[in-house]
Amino acid sequence: MKRTLLVAALAALCPLPALAADTADEHVITVQRILARMDRDNDGKVGFEEYRNAMTRRFHGVDKNADGALQPDELPEEWVVVQAADIPAGGLGLEAFSDHMRTSFAGFDANRDGSLEHDELIALAKARAARQEAKP
Repeated sequence: MKRTLLVAALAALCPLPALAADTADEHVITVQRILARMDRDNDGKVGFEEYRNAMTRRFHGVDKNADGALQPDELPEEWVVVQAADIPAGGLGLEAFSDHMRTSFAGFDANRDGSLEHDELIALAKARAARQEAKP
């Protein structure tokens, strides 16, 4: 009897479905932010050109020393486009970064229609969150 009460009390204190809902809500908010930054034609999805243009703007924004190449210490934690290990000595220029963008985009475009829609953007948001959580 005591064990049953203890389990019930712990279950009440640790509502796992609520935690899952909070995480899902965070991903939806992230998708809304992605759409606000990238979806220039307001169609509710992100085409490759929109993605490329937004990431190119971001490339220039994170290139702290403005040398036209990204260094490992310039990468934002959440980026799924490129990882520090992908950056050669001397940095990663915009042309090589563009190759990574195309590969990254294709990896999230599950239905291969040339745009990232809601579920694909959720997958992108989850990947970004996982990258941030993996950082020490």
